[in-house]
Amino acid sequence: MTETGQYVSSQEVFGLLLQHLLFSREINGAVAKTISSTRMTDLLCQQAGVKLYETPVGFKHISRKMLSNGVVVGGGKRWDRV
Repeated sequence: MTETGQYVSSQEVFGLLLQHLLFSREINGAVAKTISSTRMTDLLCQQAGVKLYETPVGFKHISRKMLSNGVVVGGGKRWDRV
């Protein structure tokens, strides 16, 4: 929730965290996201010039990509939590 009581979705939270890591902390490693994630992640990665991997839905896919490709952050949206 915001200070005015507005709901902040998990996609928006991930975008805010990613923006902080890429632009404030200047972490430039690759990012992984699921196919169900928002395009906001694509745009942030493009703007920062970092590699973006897209995986099927599921933590197991994100974690495999993170372990095998040096990904520094990964996330996605679960279909059952809309």
